[in-house]
Amino acid sequence: MVVCAEEPAKFGDLVVAIDLGTSRSAVAYTIVGYDDELVNVLKLSGASSFVHGDFKTSTSVLIDKGEVRAFGYDAERAFAEEERQSSEEWMLFKWFKMALHKPFESDPLVECFGGGAEWRLSEILRKCLEFVKADVMKQLWDSRVVQDEDACKLFWVLTVPAIWSDHARYVMRTAAHKAGLIASEQSRHLFLALEPECAAVASQADRFQSRLWDEGTRFLIADCGGGTLDITSHEVVQSSPLKLKEITQPVGGPFGSTLVDKKFLEFVRNLIGEENFERLQRQEPSEYLGLVKEWEELKVTFSFDRSRDEWAKINMVNAVMAMGLEAEFGSMVDAWNERNPDKVVRKPPTKIKLALSFDLMVSFFEDAVSSIVDEIEAAVRACSGLEYVVMAGGFAKCGLLHAKVRERFAETSVDVVIATDPDLLIVKGAAMLGARPTAAIISRKARYTSGISATTVYDSSQANHRSHEDRSFSLHGEKRLEIFKVHVRVGDDIDESDLKRNPYGPLYDEQESCKISVLITKERDVFHPGEEGVEELASADVPFDMDLPFEDRKVWVKFSFGGTEVRCVIYDATGDREIGSVPINVNFIKRDSHE
Repeated sequence: MVVCAEEPAKFGDLVVAIDLGTSRSAVAYTIVGYDDELVNVLKLSGASSFVHGDFKTSTSVLIDKGEVRAFGYDAERAFAEEERQSSEEWMLFKWFKMALHKPFESDPLVECFGGGAEWRLSEILRKCLEFVKADVMKQLWDSRVVQDEDACKLFWVLTVPAIWSDHARYVMRTAAHKAGLIASEQSRHLFLALEPECAAVASQADRFQSRLWDEGTRFLIADCGGGTLDITSHEVVQSSPLKLKEITQPVGGPFGSTLVDKKFLEFVRNLIGEENFERLQRQEPSEYLGLVKEWEELKVTFSFDRSRDEWAKINMVNAVMAMGLEAEFGSMVDAWNERNPDKVVRKPPTKIKLALSFDLMVSFFEDAVSSIVDEIEAAVRACSGLEYVVMAGGFAKCGLLHAKVRERFAETSVDVVIATDPDLLIVKGAAMLGARPTAAIISRKARYTSGISATTVYDSSQANHRSHEDRSFSLHGEKRLEIFKVHVRVGDDIDESDLKRNPYGPLYDEQESCKISVLITKERDVFHPGEEGVEELASADVPFDMDLPFEDRKVWVKFSFGGTEVRCVIYDATGDREIGSVPINVNFIKRDSHE
């Protein structure tokens, strides 16, 4: 995403961070200029009122006639309790954020919970952020943190996975703009923070593993969330204030705890049969949601201690009775056990409850845990001299997961540690990053070879020109060739403050404007924009000042590829006066086809 320049946050300004996760969400704030490590976590409306100290809530939103009726656990409760009497226009959306990790058109339709109705992803995100903003501002007003909303200078931070594409980041920025968080789409009052980097900053602030922050220490952050595994690797350049440089490009994938949920639901599908399961989803969505909630509570309390001969108990009475399967449920259990003697379940004779065996519970987690462990191991192998693996995110609390990670590295010099309070680490770190006057991440590894489209006079003495002669063209009697002018190559160290400055001028006297195209490719060596794998990330038509002499008729463009979003600012012929920023055209920002 391309953003324009605005003045940075100053003393007394308020920074609010939103971690809108795949499974659960959280909000925190801090005040610039005070102790930036003093972060306050807010309890969103819709968070659990039954679990002490649980500040996060479910990323679920209930839409009624186009407006938010409830958010979080409140949305799920309202849907489950009132669904039968509800409006036909009620739609519950859950796990929708995973659509941003998949290849898709610019704004996909997302099916509501239980199936049937669909809504645009951008609208779901917008409605969630509108609700969160209103809730946050009310809490800040009621607690007198904000006393004059018009006079309050507010900066927002949205967390995003480091492995997300530019398109996914763009979708979050546009949703924030439409939700009223920022006045313009290019506003720098919104900062997109990479989730593993947030975890790193918050871990140091928590005085976690003091040796980890010694200068020269190399460590890896594995953010194990609901939807994705997100891994970044860093070297400590300076401990106070914290300065980190990225060692390798971010890696990971869709290996979050929602994979575990899918495995459990596959078990239910196989237990009661395909037709019954489809009927439960489509015709009894409130009972289906109740079953999902039962499972979500069960999976986080299971100890994974085989020595305890533990059986996980889940109540299926509402789902089974809603479908009228009471009489045949026992035979369904018997049939499952006959087909799966190594993953049995028990059913009390007079109750519609299930006790899931240890091996069956482990089977739900195996694929996700195995994928995460393999990804972490590959990331460690790619980083020489690595000393620590720091596990963060809600799924990092899973006992089976960190046992398997520690087991994989037991015979190595790598120390595996679980971050303190991994569930809230991301949102706390996001608030800290938003309040800091200088960047904690001083350099990152370029994900692409990036540059601009330009033209040059055809030169038959150069091999690259000869090999692309069929793509040459004639302009005012001159043979020319379009080229990919490289600013940074994939794998290079890049600094957010390292701006690339280029002049653009007319090629002939009648030319009134020029097209600025930002290009990317995964290839390190590239010459022509038409080569396979080259994509146009963003473009804009910039007018020339036709009142100026031909030789002075130019604009200057500054690019930065080192931040969490691409920056591009356009200046006049003098190079001093900013005349605009390149607006992103969503048709050009798309899911990376190379990944």
